[in-house]
Amino acid sequence: MIRLESVHKSFTASGRRLKVLGGLEAVIREGEFVAVKGRSGAGKTTLLNVIAGFLPPDGGTVKVRGQDLYALGDSARSRFRNENIGFIFQQFFLIPYLSCVENIRLPGLFSTRLRGKGLARRVDEIIEMMELQSMRDSYPATLSGGQQQRIAIGRALLMQPRILLCDEPVGDLDRETGGRILDIFRNLSRNNRITLIVVTHMDRVARLADRTLELADGKVKDAPPA
Repeated sequence: MIRLESVHKSFTASGRRLKVLGGLEAVIREGEFVAVKGRSGAGKTTLLNVIAGFLPPDGGTVKVRGQDLYALGDSARSRFRNENIGFIFQQFFLIPYLSCVENIRLPGLFSTRLRGKGLARRVDEIIEMMELQSMRDSYPATLSGGQQQRIAIGRALLMQPRILLCDEPVGDLDRETGGRILDIFRNLSRNNRITLIVVTHMDRVARLADRTLELADGKVKDAPPA
């Protein structure tokens, strides 16, 4: 499903070149639930952004569903991402002036695969799946963190992606709300065969995963069980 071969990525800050990913190699199988851990600054979010097609590496190959992601032009890569990859950001990034249902519908407006009644039916399915019926016309500022997170998950799932990338998805939520979100992720992995990659610093999240990858010195290694 995902193959990373000799992936390098560096950034320049204050005149210094900082290597974040240095020859990283990893293979993630279809339907696998993988947790990614590592110290602050180890490159966890960078890795997600590279896999998502947001951030071109300096070198190496990123293959997603057999497609060399960075062999595509910007527009083709955006279309590929919209139809294959869902991304859940740590800060949710909901559009404040759009309602719950409008935020969820948003990715469908950039695709020809879902239109008209088909898009409306899929939005209704997501609303029901995420148990958002009572707040479909509510705006993000009026909702709790857990409710906003469910909208963000729904938006990421709209296009029925085969890959879901999550950056610290429960880090800012209380334990009960975070537990409900984790149940959603676990069910998506088990029942829908979605390939799930979750960046986390929390052992309770890592314990739910099939496998944990540890980022250190710009590379990835299998970590011991959490």
